[in-house]
Amino acid sequence: IISTKVPVTFKDITITNGYVSMSEYGGGISIRNGSATVTLGSGTLITGNTGLSNSLYSGGGVYVALGTLILEDGSKIAKNSSCCGGGVGLANATSAAVIMKGGEISENTATGNSSTSYGGGGLYSWGYGEAIKMTGGIITKNTAAYGSAVLIRNGYFCMSGNAYIPVEEDGSNTVLVDGNYGRLLVSNNLTAVTPVATIRPYAYSIGEQMLYGGKDSEGNTITLTETICKKFAITQQTDIDRWYIDNNGKLALPVYNISYKDKNGAALSGTNPAETKLTHTYGYDTVLLEPNRDGYMFQGWHLKPDCSDPVITKLGKKEYTADITLYANWSKAVVLFTIKTEGVKLTKTESDSGIITITAEDGYRDYSWKIDDASPDSAITGAAVSTDGKTLTFSKNNMIKGMSYVISLTAKNSNGIVLRSAVTAKKQEAE
Repeated sequence: IISTKVPVTFKDITITNGYVSMSEYGGGISIRNGSATVTLGSGTLITGNTGLSNSLYSGGGVYVALGTLILEDGSKIAKNSSCCGGGVGLANATSAAVIMKGGEISENTATGNSSTSYGGGGLYSWGYGEAIKMTGGIITKNTAAYGSAVLIRNGYFCMSGNAYIPVEEDGSNTVLVDGNYGRLLVSNNLTAVTPVATIRPYAYSIGEQMLYGGKDSEGNTITLTETICKKFAITQQTDIDRWYIDNNGKLALPVYNISYKDKNGAALSGTNPAETKLTHTYGYDTVLLEPNRDGYMFQGWHLKPDCSDPVITKLGKKEYTADITLYANWSKAVVLFTIKTEGVKLTKTESDSGIITITAEDGYRDYSWKIDDASPDSAITGAAVSTDGKTLTFSKNNMIKGMSYVISLTAKNSNGIVLRSAVTAKKQEAE
């Protein structure tokens, strides 16, 4: 236990086999109660020590509460274990800090796994402000359920220079940063092999901030760039495997453009609904909407220009990794009319654009139209009755393919007798 304000430097020494009771922290070294700056110089090895098994930031190798731990080239914290911070545990104190200029934090284990607040195989932080600064050295081959390399529960973890946290082949040795309380600050002079670190997000959500600009040598906040952000990788999910960090330091997925054309590549002759998607985001389904074309029935979207492949109704989560062109297949639409009853003679006309007009003969009064026993505009969108009541008008484009509509009319003759006429109308492909 180091409880002094006097700087302490270790060099060419091994601290091992330390173990703490339930009331203490730091299996190998505990920096507390004195604000000391403790430097691990060349030849210093902290290994084989055990921290508390059930406490946050307990620190298997080193515990920092009041003071600063500095790691220099040639120092090593390895093969220690604790509930949190298998190598180093940083307490929730404003005066606790870790500065890693060089050296190695490796093969440490955090045994806590009850929630994402527990872990940090190599290093665990519940500090404040710029609690950890890593300008060099390596954090490698550590294990934990959460944050196998580093878990930043609170405070800032600042990376610059040749700081390096390599991910293992099995996907371990990653950095976990609590997006609510912790931040990973980065510099524009990262020189280690890309990726310099792999981040496991707390929440896989587009737009989640992963990186923040740190300070340059003059104290100015660095603006994130594509070059900086590409230095970091993201731990992929099992079902969504293309997460990356965009130029603003935010979690992102690839987005691909969608183009809509007619069969064989001609310009789309129909009109897409206003809410039609123009992009497809990898990892999400994009539901395809049906376009409208006067006088025609939409037969479906296809991926092949000749529309010889199966119709698709959505773009799947992982099926597309480039821009997409969809081809619309159309068929000429007709509406077949069948007389059911005829008390008042009805005539039908159809315009080239598919507007259907049904007109009742003269000589009657109190005309009343219904479609399927409902008002016309409730049954067919846009259906309208003329002011004198004699004419019903609607577009066949607004009829549902294959559905039979019963169009009925009642009117009174000169003697006040009610007469009824009815026809069925069905929209289908032209034969």
